[in-house]
Amino acid sequence: TVSPGSTCSFVYEVTIPAGAQPQDYTTATGNLTFSQFGEAQTAPPLNDSLIILGDGFLGLQASASPQVGLQGGLVSVSFQALNGAPTAVENGTFSLDVDQYMTGATWSGLPRGGFCGDGSSAVESSAGVITFAGLEIGPETQCDFSQNFLIPSDASPGRYLLETGLIEADYVGTTSTVSGSGAVIEVGVGALEGTRTIPAFA
Repeated sequence: TVSPGSTCSFVYEVTIPAGAQPQDYTTATGNLTFSQFGEAQTAPPLNDSLIILGDGFLGLQASASPQVGLQGGLVSVSFQALNGAPTAVENGTFSLDVDQYMTGATWSGLPRGGFCGDGSSAVESSAGVITFAGLEIGPETQCDFSQNFLIPSDASPGRYLLETGLIEADYVGTTSTVSGSGAVIEVGVGALEGTRTIPAFA
């Protein structure tokens, strides 16, 4: 039971299997059902991600902020590139075609070079396609960067999963390819639809 104007939080632990494949795993809840004013209510599910790093792998985690946006609004996609290995990762490269998942979406500006190592850069190679290249991450460390995109004014309301392509990076003189990541964004048409707030229980 949650009182009006309050929240409740709880934590659960997950044991990672010893043989788990290094990659970004997406977890999702089911719908939240509850009763308010004597009537059954349903809140949409939520998504989260768990990234597992293996020796020599470049991990990437992507997230959108705000996770719920409005038609014509601006959304920031944040990237966290991680290197769990004891040796530096160089020349990391991946792309994200936002137009592929949300027709008409466009990137808004590009970050300056050097955001993830001196040689890092971002280029919009075609409409909606941005490529991050030259990522340099030291041993057992990470770098964070973000990029804004504009939701089309005629975008259909609903949930979108924006997935990057595979990541290529040089590790100890060898080019490795690992899985990309995804960011979830839900598009609404008005202030009431643009929120994940769950009404307080009576």
